[in-house]
Amino acid sequence: MVLNPIVENYRKLSKSEKKVGDFLMENPGFALSKNAVEIAALTHTSPATIGRFSRKIGFKNFVEARMNLIKNVDKPIESIADDMNLFVNQDDDLKRCGSKLLGQIHNVCTSAFNIMDFGQLEKAIDRLKNARTVYLAGVGTSSIVAQSLYIKLNTVGIKVQYALDSHINLTSVLVGDKRDVLIAISYSGTTTIMNKILDAARLKGIFIIAICGNIDSQFAKKANIVLQSPAMEQQARIGAVSSHYSQQFVGDLLLLGYITKAYEKTKLAVSLNNEIRNDLHKE
Repeated sequence: MVLNPIVENYRKLSKSEKKVGDFLMENPGFALSKNAVEIAALTHTSPATIGRFSRKIGFKNFVEARMNLIKNVDKPIESIADDMNLFVNQDDDLKRCGSKLLGQIHNVCTSAFNIMDFGQLEKAIDRLKNARTVYLAGVGTSSIVAQSLYIKLNTVGIKVQYALDSHINLTSVLVGDKRDVLIAISYSGTTTIMNKILDAARLKGIFIIAICGNIDSQFAKKANIVLQSPAMEQQARIGAVSSHYSQQFVGDLLLLGYITKAYEKTKLAVSLNNEIRNDLHKE
């Protein structure tokens, strides 16, 4: 199931409001059958918290929020189990772990698709298509997404600069100019080195495409184009699974859009890559 209003507004919620959001996401069949007073008791919050939570996710009150959230659920409300819980427990078998992971991937990728500004995505693809050099930057889990995108962009014939060391990425953009593009990836938008990389790119006139979960961050505001990658992360959750797949989805969509705009060039680059790899395997 995809409770989009919660996923998309999760970062705006207070600690107590997140408890309500977590409860609804993790136990939808049970939780959405309750009223505001009952949910407040079950989450150890208050009816006032439920009201604030409802307004922050875009509704006048919990009655309106509840009706909308029920519509967002893929299965009849009475038949939903908690098998899409974002947590794993010590008694979960591998099949149940897989079910939970699939649920989380489905949630965040669908949410990323639903809130995508395809007009901005189109502009980002046009800049990517005409760039002299594409720089990539990301730290932590975002660096894994950046590395994956680096390999894919290279394969389709784009000149790309990327290093696992963020300080190298910082010095790399200092040789760029307005003919270049930086794709910067950050879930929180608060990492110091990432903000410094964007500052350096702005100084050199590089066009900045940010893949970011927190569109209200200074990081996002420094970019020319922001492609939002919504996710729900807490320290208690399993790593950064949610943000990883959300960022990966947005990055891959950017890649696929480029391929449609440079189809023949891409075919030629992929064919050349395959030919070289096949020759290496013969040795």
